[in-house]
Amino acid sequence: MLKNKSLGKNMDRLFKSKDSAKILGGFIAEANHESVKMISLEHIHPSVHQPRTEFDDLKIQELANSIKNQGVIQPIILKADNHGAYVIIAGERRYRAAREAGLTKIPAIIRSYSEKEASFVALVENIQREDLNPIDKAEALSRIIAEYRLKQQELAQVLGMSRSQLTNTLRLLKVDESVRIALYNKLITEGHAKVLAGLPLEDQSFYCQKIEQKGLSVRQLEDLVLKNKTHQSEDQLVCAKQTRNNSTYFDKLKRLMEEFFLTKVDLSDNGKGKGKVVFYYDSYEELNGLIDKMAIEKEMF
Repeated sequence: MLKNKSLGKNMDRLFKSKDSAKILGGFIAEANHESVKMISLEHIHPSVHQPRTEFDDLKIQELANSIKNQGVIQPIILKADNHGAYVIIAGERRYRAAREAGLTKIPAIIRSYSEKEASFVALVENIQREDLNPIDKAEALSRIIAEYRLKQQELAQVLGMSRSQLTNTLRLLKVDESVRIALYNKLITEGHAKVLAGLPLEDQSFYCQKIEQKGLSVRQLEDLVLKNKTHQSEDQLVCAKQTRNNSTYFDKLKRLMEEFFLTKVDLSDNGKGKGKVVFYYDSYEELNGLIDKMAIEKEMF
């Protein structure tokens, strides 16, 4: 297994610190002892590790107008590549806006990261941006966990997040394509998507349409899902009656288990203290993930 220290001394600091989020902020921000250089924009190119797949043209233009008046206030972070140029580690929006503003050079700090360090910092720096699309954020989080073999709790500590926040964000990777599109187009919010992620795929599109048509808030969506198990028409939903007093408990337990194990779970109970739990997986990689979460030692079998 890849050890944290293999990411370098700076990365090791992130995992051992009691205040990882603050160190990460200082790790990326301009440091007083580092010299700022003016680097030609034509010698700079974006990183392949950039998790952001879309940039808001209006916001880029607004930033470009600000740069025309005040210049680039905060230097971008670069890493030298093997071809005499530089890769952007942090600050691609400033880089794009500087080009839009007609600048030929931009203030930058050059750091000697290894490939893994550069990838890690670029991903984490973008994850902490509030305007990053939730799907892009979830994919970046998943990528970090896979590439660096981190436990969710470790990554949550570095990002200053709770374990449940991280888990709920990762659930977005399992939503229906219609939900992804609506989220990208900002027709629904991340809160809506997290509720939809807990539903069967065949129901997600239906409820997604209801959000767009009726302008449902997240709370209203939760109430609608709770009250309605099936639907018979586009305009009217059929309220499903609970068959047992404990059905709400098992529905909640099933949802919590799916959030924790990041996979579909079937939970049935005969009302007499007996039942069964079924976990689903789509690959051996997901199976190994389930085994790890259950704290089962692979050496035992």
